[in-house]
Amino acid sequence: MLHWLTGRLSGAAAVAVAVLVLTWPVAAASSLSTPATAGMGGAGVAVVGMGAMWDNPAGIFAYELPRLQTSMVIRDPEIKGGFGSYFQPDNGLGAGALGWQRYSADGVSTADEVQYTLAAKWNCAYIGGAVRWVRHSMSGSDTDVQGVALDLGMVANLGSGLNFGAAVQNAYATLPSGYAEPVLAAGLSGHAAEGLLLAADLVDVTDSGTELRLGAQYQLSSRLVARIGAAKGLDFELERWTMGVGVHSGAWIVDWAVQVDQEIVHQIGIGIDL
Repeated sequence: MLHWLTGRLSGAAAVAVAVLVLTWPVAAASSLSTPATAGMGGAGVAVVGMGAMWDNPAGIFAYELPRLQTSMVIRDPEIKGGFGSYFQPDNGLGAGALGWQRYSADGVSTADEVQYTLAAKWNCAYIGGAVRWVRHSMSGSDTDVQGVALDLGMVANLGSGLNFGAAVQNAYATLPSGYAEPVLAAGLSGHAAEGLLLAADLVDVTDSGTELRLGAQYQLSSRLVARIGAAKGLDFELERWTMGVGVHSGAWIVDWAVQVDQEIVHQIGIGIDL
């Protein structure tokens, strides 16, 4: 897929993008992604509008209508996380989004976040930032760790429908060391054929190593899309396979994704364009 992506560029631009994507650690944003992104292996840094609020704040500029959406993650079979968000399209001053998410990694520790995201367009690129209030709490403990973190991101149109995205989570944070380390991200996305979207991300997961994420989405009809993806640790043990479907009927959007690694994780979301 990298050969196809770089083939859409010419000369020095192709070489520069290929080298950057292969050598720069790419980052995951928040603990959760939308089911649409999750179904594509988590590859969402350069895919505008799909799960942009959590994966790359710049991508929210692509939304053309106000949207409410919510999602939950089910594992074993407890509810381990969820989020809610509201998107407001560009009104001349930029596009904005407000969101909340909660994620429990092990049933003992819980992370809560409230996030405000703002994005604008500059030439052929989207730029954006997000301010997050973050709280980490542990069952049985009276002490919570909380603070503020700043995320930054951009998505550039390289031509021929090919996008390059980059993001840094926790570019600045007031949380103690170990809770909000900077994480870099970069990726490519583009349409290989009519109705077929491909995406590739490299993710620096800080303590564990670098993760490669690949995803594809195919438009089966005007209302139905199918997704598939995979993730692989480049210098640590990880292998994850994902798949999902999305249904868009009128103003309503319903997405489902399943992730298989050591466990099976389901994520379902629903949204409505206002």
